[in-house]
Amino acid sequence: MALNSTAIRSYCLFPKPQGAFVSIGREIRGVLSGLLWRGIKWSGRPAWGAFALLRVKNLTSADLRLGSPVFPEEPAIRAPNSTAEGTPSEVIYPAIGFRTVSNALVGSNRRVSAIVSGTTLLLPEAVDEGPWNIRVGDPATGGVLRQDSTHVLVRMRQSTPTLSRGIFVGSWSPHNWFHWTIDTLPSVFLTRYLPKEFDDFPILLPESFHARAAWGEPLGLVLGQRKVKLLRENQYTAVKNLVWVDSPTCPGPLPTRAPSGPRFSLHRTAMLAYRDHVLEGLGLDAQGFTQSRRIFLARAHGSYRTYNQEEALKIAAEFGFEPVYLETLSFKESVAVMLNASAVMGPHGAGWANALYCRPGTIGVMWTWDESRHDNWFANIGKLADIDFSTLFTGSIHTNGHNVDPRQLREHLRQRFSNN
Repeated sequence: MALNSTAIRSYCLFPKPQGAFVSIGREIRGVLSGLLWRGIKWSGRPAWGAFALLRVKNLTSADLRLGSPVFPEEPAIRAPNSTAEGTPSEVIYPAIGFRTVSNALVGSNRRVSAIVSGTTLLLPEAVDEGPWNIRVGDPATGGVLRQDSTHVLVRMRQSTPTLSRGIFVGSWSPHNWFHWTIDTLPSVFLTRYLPKEFDDFPILLPESFHARAAWGEPLGLVLGQRKVKLLRENQYTAVKNLVWVDSPTCPGPLPTRAPSGPRFSLHRTAMLAYRDHVLEGLGLDAQGFTQSRRIFLARAHGSYRTYNQEEALKIAAEFGFEPVYLETLSFKESVAVMLNASAVMGPHGAGWANALYCRPGTIGVMWTWDESRHDNWFANIGKLADIDFSTLFTGSIHTNGHNVDPRQLREHLRQRFSNN
């Protein structure tokens, strides 16, 4: 049975619990979804009312590809957060191009960029070998209720919208500035390489970006004349003729047995092409900037992930750093700040996306908690931009939160800037 928009009709089997009943409600929903999971598997049917049992697989170079790749395969950037982790074994990033799919279902699952084709949940080619951890945490996203090593149980919502055409560029955490500018927009940029027959195809973007005016500034640099269609959160859209653009980054999903070293990869050539395009669109010539400022990526009062920023700022000032609040700047201004930087420091956070525009040789100092030791998003950007990047680990988030030890920070800065 093919899974399509006419076969899917949804209703709210698991109403959202309120107040003190949240925990109990989750337990009840867990029991019900478990019964449903076993019932569908026993019946042998791929769909049952609003629910579908989907096989999970990743694409291969032979799947659905149309035309020649835009960028060939090459060794991936997969930089460790710490030199103590050693050099990871070489990973080949697959060629970057696009694929066409008929009668696909596209969602806005912020944890997994994937599409539904028939009775299969398709993942990007660049993911590590599975099985993969598709259902991550609560609340569940993308309607994913259960999974095992080969299948996921997905609940579809009622009145599935239908589009005649569209371009999917991923959906990984678009509410986060880092993932928006590093994981989504590079794929939007790559739509410029599509054949003319797809010129009237709109780009499908998660609706969460639409409420953030600042998100639109860099989007405008890569969008061109294409229209945008918004994907609603936790709802699937049926697309009769879909173009799926390969992403030059691979933020997940991770295998259920995640690698012990750095987890994420980049395609160097494609990402540098994106970077150069953005700089050209902003009218900024990197060679015209002098690396003359030491920048502290500060956070405004009330920001997410508070920490002992005032203590850190005082220590940073001893080494010539000045606070910069990127959220108060236009995108062009924030890029210019990075081009002028001789050194950048700050906590784990989305502001490190802008380090993509630092000039080679810039010193980068970031601190993060021990549990993120292998989350190498920022180290990858450092490697891509040829930054002298280092990471300071501050202890477990469960005991130290997001704080940085002042003595540890001062000593780390002393070692990094002893000759400067």
